Amino acid sequence: MPPEVLNSPEARQRPEADAAFESACDFSTWPPVPIRVVAGVGDRLFPVEFQQRIARERLAVRADVLPGGHVIALAQPDALARYLLKA
Repeated sequence: MPPEVLNSPEARQRPEADAAFESACDFSTWPPVPIRVVAGVGDRLFPVEFQQRIARERLAVRADVLPGGHVIALAQPDALARYLLKA
């Protein structure tokens, strides 16, 4: 993670939304949009092999592996943005 991000974590923290834990998923199928999964190669919370297996078993897609860890959006924002903007 870049030093400026590591040295200012409080400035980047936001309260978690209660909706994520209090609302039920009410759709019966995935919407008709492409589904992509990105996994950080250095994620120590959810190892990349685990993420790849879950993506394959539950979503029938291949997880793409990028440099970074569990908080890839902070650690590798440019790489993640390039991945997400890829056609």
